[in-house]
Amino acid sequence: MNFFVYNFNIRVLEKRETDSFFSTEGDAILDIKSDTSLVKVDAPSIIADPFLFAKGEELFLFYEHQDKWIGGKGRLCMRKTKDLIDWTDEVDVLVEPFHLSYPFVFEDNGMVYMLPETGNDNSIRLYVAKEDSLTKWELVKKIVDDGLPWKDSVIYKKDGYYYLFTSHNVNHQQEQHLFVANDLMGPYTEHPMSPIYTGADGGRNAGSIIEYEGSIYRPAQVCIRSYGEQTSIMRIETLSPTEYKETLHKKNIVDTQNKTFREGGHQFNPIQFKGKWIVATDNRKKNYNLVETFRKIWKVVR
Repeated sequence: MNFFVYNFNIRVLEKRETDSFFSTEGDAILDIKSDTSLVKVDAPSIIADPFLFAKGEELFLFYEHQDKWIGGKGRLCMRKTKDLIDWTDEVDVLVEPFHLSYPFVFEDNGMVYMLPETGNDNSIRLYVAKEDSLTKWELVKKIVDDGLPWKDSVIYKKDGYYYLFTSHNVNHQQEQHLFVANDLMGPYTEHPMSPIYTGADGGRNAGSIIEYEGSIYRPAQVCIRSYGEQTSIMRIETLSPTEYKETLHKKNIVDTQNKTFREGGHQFNPIQFKGKWIVATDNRKKNYNLVETFRKIWKVVR
């Protein structure tokens, strides 16, 4: 057993013309760091799962904030900018009695929605923004309520159909499932080719579905040795209500030769904003906080 826990931090990048698109290359325009104090109780340990959303002249960054690794409960936070230089302070936008993470935000028919991970509620919950500030959200519907702890869900709309990509653990393996509906509110039925991927090298999502240069891509977490170690990119070759096919496009896109990403990372979300490609990523860092280490040991031995 390792005598440390992994913290997560967020980095937002601006892509340069010379950068590989599917990579963690780019100019850093925002870093949000967790707390690695040696003895601090409940130091912020997880600042992760960043998603970008553009609305008007503003770019919003949504993410998970959790104040302790062992036994902690995530809440969802937001910052925003108009110029990619000055960002607002962190504000809580969604807190529930259970753990929240992975705040995927998207627009459909003029309304802004959030589909966070709510696996601890054994459901997939869809929220709608109640204000233009995107600081208040209201539950619309549990679009999947089958009692399973679904994780890291995203919705992608194509040709009038809504495709729900989500995952859960089966025999210690990540299974990526696919659901389809004619309406955002459902009902969602499992795709005939689901599960579409099984394995620790790609069975769990690492961001929203990406459209880039005429193709569609699914970022996928790589958790073979440990959680959050890498991210790969799957290319979706075929997507219809009856057919699905994806292939590995690029393996291990997190540059572990870069000091910031030396311990890996498990999120990749690009967006175009004011003519630039902006990418939200997260990265791991070893934390030897004595309180969290003790909690980790106690959880194992008790």
